[in-house]
Amino acid sequence: MSVVNCQVEIPNQETALGKASPEITVGRQFLLQCEGEWPELDSKKMELRLEAADKYKLQVLDFQKTTSSHAQILVTSYKAGEHKLKAVQLVDAERSVVLGDLNFTVKSVINPQEPESEPFGPMGPVTFGLAWYYFAIPIFVLLLLAAWIFTVLRRRSQKKKLIADMNLSRSALQPMAEASQKLRQILRASHTAEIKDLLPQINEAFRIYLARRFLIPTLAWSDRLILKDLKSNHSEIFAVAGKSVAQTLVELARAQKAIDKLELKDIEQLMSLVRKSSELIEKEIAQKEKN
Repeated sequence: MSVVNCQVEIPNQETALGKASPEITVGRQFLLQCEGEWPELDSKKMELRLEAADKYKLQVLDFQKTTSSHAQILVTSYKAGEHKLKAVQLVDAERSVVLGDLNFTVKSVINPQEPESEPFGPMGPVTFGLAWYYFAIPIFVLLLLAAWIFTVLRRRSQKKKLIADMNLSRSALQPMAEASQKLRQILRASHTAEIKDLLPQINEAFRIYLARRFLIPTLAWSDRLILKDLKSNHSEIFAVAGKSVAQTLVELARAQKAIDKLELKDIEQLMSLVRKSSELIEKEIAQKEKN
């Protein structure tokens, strides 16, 4: 271990207002001019060995060995006050040099009327204090919105294709006129045809009517989707006739499950339900057109 003698030197500094004050202030660079026997130190691994409480009082910025017996150390201090450092050492991975006792005073650059704060050491990477879910929630909401838009657009596209497949324009009659004509044909055939052959015709007649009147692919969609579309896109009509339409669809589905037990009176009741629901819809449409 080598021992050298170091003296504090404050270099002159020029500023816009002239020469700087010959005082050491927090963050100002000054020199240690050291004489003695110097070993070969690794400047890349060099550091001051100080007590933990003194780590901000003296920091090495640069080291230059000018001769075999002289070295110049550029240092700074981040803590104001009168400092008396005992047996300061400059070390690398293998060697050390005792710089001796160092005494110097550091003035604060802070307004005397304001309290001093602890100096900041080297700052690490900037981090955000927000928790991960502050970012996850908006992303999740956006994904849900995108999925909803995709579903709506996909259903609309499917709906147009299914309606086109039904070829609803094949009849020149109005929707209600076509439904009435079909029901009369079923009624005439009810005395000779099989009961189980009449139910599909009644079901189709009602669904074709709904499809033509509201552009709903009723032959492909479930009863639930039919009612949902009717409620969403024709809310005023649904408020008046929705319950009747729902009841008719339910009774048609129930009859299909018991088709082997159906009697002529059941067929007549189903046709009555279809006619009642259709007429209720037509009445509400006519009322809207008057207004």
